Amino acid sequence: MEIDTLRIVFTEQDLNDITRKVLLEGQPVEDVVIRVSPEGFRVTGSYPLFITVRFEMLWQIRVDNEWIVLTLDRFKAMGVPASIFKSAVLKFFEDVASKEPGIAIDEDSIRVQPDRLIEKYACRARTHLKAIQCLDGVVAIEASRQ
Repeated sequence: MEIDTLRIVFTEQDLNDITRKVLLEGQPVEDVVIRVSPEGFRVTGSYPLFITVRFEMLWQIRVDNEWIVLTLDRFKAMGVPASIFKSAVLKFFEDVASKEPGIAIDEDSIRVQPDRLIEKYACRARTHLKAIQCLDGVVAIEASRQ
């Protein structure tokens, strides 16, 4: 399959459902909620370490050569910036991502190649990804050969 022109809109509910079913099933992280705003993706949840740590992350999102790139802009644990917990929470995301084709983590960035994920869960595809835009409550992804 090859995408000629496409605009797809994911709601926050869509993103939360996909995250729970595909990435978080059987994982120790709890209460993960994704909210979308023009700033990007705000992800909240809790992670059991020696205590249960509530975290909040803000990810900015963009397209780079047909990859969707999420860059960590802010991280808070238990309401305050907390580098001690940041590495543990990011390590969790790195472990989850290592099991999925087309997802790579590099320090504070997650790179997603949609074509590889579509191939794993549906069929071989070439999306020609061009743009991604976060709005209040939705994210719009555009693809086109032009």
